[in-house]
Amino acid sequence: MTEDELMGLVILSVYGIILIIVAISALLTVIGNWRLFEKAGQNGWYAIIPFYGGFIKHKITFGEANKWLYFISWVFAIYYAYTHFCYVRAFGGSKGLAVLSLFFPGITTLILAFGKLYHEKNYH
Repeated sequence: MTEDELMGLVILSVYGIILIIVAISALLTVIGNWRLFEKAGQNGWYAIIPFYGGFIKHKITFGEANKWLYFISWVFAIYYAYTHFCYVRAFGGSKGLAVLSLFFPGITTLILAFGKLYHEKNYH
């Protein structure tokens, strides 16, 4: 095995590990969103559908009146981060957990989904 082949194998291994981590994070996020959607009175399987799940997440966060603003979040990354921050706060998460959820969405979504933070009176 030459040095170039070995370097190619190392690079491929690193990208494979990154892909596995991203896939696990996405799976954890879907599981957590499924549970949170059910807590908010929506069907849990909406979390599986990418665009519609995001739309439902936005509707849970900001209510029925502002649901058209969801499409702005696909253009502006800052608005998307704000939406995700408010989504965590809508379920009773602290500001620290909301900031942490911007970097680790899979883990923090599970904390919200299976924790005792959510109360019916706190929901929009």
